Formats: sequence, structure tokens, C-alpha cells
Amino acid sequence: MGVTSGFRRLSTEDLSRLTEDAAAFESECRNYDTPDYLDMDKAGIELIFILDPVSMEFDTTEIEDTFPGLMDVLAGGAPVHEKIDLGYGPARVIPAESLRESLEEMASLTQEQFTELALSNEILSEMLMCELEESMIQEYHWPYLQSLSEFLRESLDQGMTVIRY
Repeated sequence: MGVTSGFRRLSTEDLSRLTEDAAAFESECRNYDTPDYLDMDKAGIELIFILDPVSMEFDTTEIEDTFPGLMDVLAGGAPVHEKIDLGYGPARVIPAESLRESLEEMASLTQEQFTELALSNEILSEMLMCELEESMIQEYHWPYLQSLSEFLRESLDQGMTVIRY
């Protein structure tokens, strides 16, 4: 089984029920064939390093996050069933306020700005172990960011809770 990276939306009632039953929670999370799951492939983790290059450096903790809502969506949240590793650790519940803030942040970001952020990151190509090209950013990472935005917007419109794993 490979490492997953994605988002799942659940009703508040379903999350509450699944929080009480670890086996049912894991089974639900491993059901990837539902419109309530957004597969992020490797982009789910790589977006963190594009949008928050400081996350790759250890001596820059004084610098403020440019996209705090989006970083909370991509890397934050409260864990659910900490002992169940779903790829990059346990599933995490993303606060609704972070969802709203991330949507505002993504709406203010153009493809050109996003591409410039990625290409100006000197450490990113080393981390990805490949030479970064504009087409890679625009044809792989940017569409995943747009899919995430649409998924989060639909989740908020439907009053659903979003978990990341």
C-alpha cells in the first residue's frame, strides 16, 4: 500500500460516530472511491514547501507565514485516532476558520505568483530531486491547488467537516 495524501469531508454526525469507532474510521478513510475524498497525490505535501519555503529551513522561525490558513489546511489540524497512520500520520480535522481563510488566500494567488514562488525556492528542486520547470508547476501543482480550493469551497457550502490525511 502506498502513502496517501488527501482530504475527506464528513458530516459532523459521521465524524462524531467515527471518532468513537477506530476500525470504522480507518475503513471509511481508506475508501478512496467517493466524491467526498480528494486525492492530492504527492502535491499535497509539495504544496507546503512551495507556499511556505520557511518550512524547509530550521533557523527562520521568526518569519511570519504568508498563507497561515492554507498552511493549517495542508499541515495542521487536530489528530483523530492518533495510532492510525493513513500515509503521513493520523488524520487531522481542519478547523472551519482555516478552511475559510485558506479559500481567501488561494483566491488572492494568481498562477503567475504561484509559479514565481515555486521557481524562486532554491531548496525545492533538491527536495523534489528534479529540476523545477515552469510547466511542472503550472501543469501539476497549480491544478492540485485549484482542486483543493474547489473541494474546500464545496465542503463549506455543504456544512461538512474536512479531515486531512
